[in-house]
Amino acid sequence: MKTLKYAVRFLMRSKSYTFINLLGLTLSLACCIILLRYIHREMTVDTHCVDREQVYTVIQEMEGDRRLATINNADADSMYVDNRYIDKRTSIILLEEDFVMHEQNRYPVRTLVADSCYFQLFPYSVLQGSQIDAPESALLTKAYARRLFGNENPIGKVLRHSSGKDFVIKGIIAEPANKTMIQFDLVLPQSFTRHWERMPIEFVRFMPGTDMRQMNEIGKQPRWVDPPDGKVWIRGNMPSRFFRLQTFTGRMSMYKERNVPA
Repeated sequence: MKTLKYAVRFLMRSKSYTFINLLGLTLSLACCIILLRYIHREMTVDTHCVDREQVYTVIQEMEGDRRLATINNADADSMYVDNRYIDKRTSIILLEEDFVMHEQNRYPVRTLVADSCYFQLFPYSVLQGSQIDAPESALLTKAYARRLFGNENPIGKVLRHSSGKDFVIKGIIAEPANKTMIQFDLVLPQSFTRHWERMPIEFVRFMPGTDMRQMNEIGKQPRWVDPPDGKVWIRGNMPSRFFRLQTFTGRMSMYKERNVPA
């Protein structure tokens, strides 16, 4: 007890010394907390993805350019990977500089165009309403719905998309608690329109036991792009297409290259 009293007296006599030490301790603890929180967020990116270690993205290389793409090209190429090896696959389009109209006002929006399988691989909690059930229905995130409508009930509201078509808000979904690379405010079904401004990208979950090295060996074989007019071209003058499958957790360096104009 006497030792504690002596320590208090010493600290009171040396106020400047005590203040400097306490300030240094406070700053050190604050820096450690911020650093640990940052590391935790970076280590848990997209952990809401089901079987994240088994979900792969498709990286396509064509004439020296790399981008996220789909496994096959429906217009020209044959299927890269046999469907027997695929458990689930989802195709999405991200429109990061999109907009919607509401009561003559224009609002910027990040639009995700997705199929029904997307929410099987990336589940989101529905806070209000229901999932998409028609081509003209859509989902909003909770934050974006509050931005547009405040405390009003957004379910059933009609908005106009940048494509000129109207859609009805069917549900409100919660943003994931973890950090995510797929950021959006609005979800539209692929059937909403046939003409999108971007090429799709694909996420694939393979069957257990699939040899991914073998899949990537298949991707190393060049796929020649067929001419649209049906004429025979010399292969040496035709662009060749390669692909590589990369785990969803290791795709971050490629993510900024995902959106390529159609």
